[in-house]
Amino acid sequence: MIVPLGGLGTKLDRMYEFHTLRGVRPLNGPGRRVDDCDIVTWLFADPQVAEEFATEFNGTMLLPSTIL
Repeated sequence: MIVPLGGLGTKLDRMYEFHTLRGVRPLNGPGRRVDDCDIVTWLFADPQVAEEFATEFNGTMLLPSTIL
């Protein structure tokens, strides 16, 4: 997910709520900076939950080998 200027704000609270409601432990992957954009990654064991998260928060699904 691209982090907007000024951070994620209340969206971050909603992301943690997403995890709580599904009983999923939140786990961040390595962050990075691309073309002056900060990018944060979230890791999921269940691809279906990852897809739901990406859809709800306008993220992009990546394969594990692409986030290292």
